[in-house]
Amino acid sequence: MEKRVQMLNSSLTTEIEAGTERRFLVKYFGIVLGAIVLTAGLGQFLSIYMAIATTAYITMLFGVVLRKDKSLHMALMSTAMLTDFLLVLALEFTRSAVNTAVSFEMSLPQQAHIGFSTLAVLLYLPILILGLRRYLAREGGFATRYWHIRLGVAGLVFRSLGFIFMFSLL
Repeated sequence: MEKRVQMLNSSLTTEIEAGTERRFLVKYFGIVLGAIVLTAGLGQFLSIYMAIATTAYITMLFGVVLRKDKSLHMALMSTAMLTDFLLVLALEFTRSAVNTAVSFEMSLPQQAHIGFSTLAVLLYLPILILGLRRYLAREGGFATRYWHIRLGVAGLVFRSLGFIFMFSLL
C-alpha cells in the first residue's frame, strides 16, 4: 500500500512539473515572439540593429515586470542581456563600433547613446553573476540580493537612457 502511494505521488509530481514547464515555455516564447512581432511592425522605420535592440529592450521590460516568477525573470533577463551583448559584438564586427565611438565624430545625443549603452552592458556581468548565485545555489543572503537589485536598477536605467538616445541615430 505504501509503495502505491509513493508511486502515485511520484506520478502526480511529474505531471505537475510537466504542466509547470509547459506554462513557463508558453509564457517565455509568447513574450519573446510578441516582442519580435511588435518590433517587426516598427521595422520599416528602424535599422535591423535598432529592431534587435528594441526586441531586447521589450524582453527586458517584461523580465522586470515579471520578476516575481524567478524562472521566467531569469530566462527573460538573460535573453535580453545576451541579445544586447551579441548586438554589440555584431556592431563591432560590421561597423567598427569602438573606433566610431572613440573618434568623437558623432553628435552629443549619439555619444550619450554609446555611453549609456556601454555602462549597461558592463553591468550585465555582475548582475548575471549575482542573479545566478541567488537562483542556482540559493546562496548569498541579503548582500547578494541587495547588490543584484541595485546593480539591476542601475543597468535598467542606463539601458533605458541608451534606448531613448538610440533614436538620435536615425
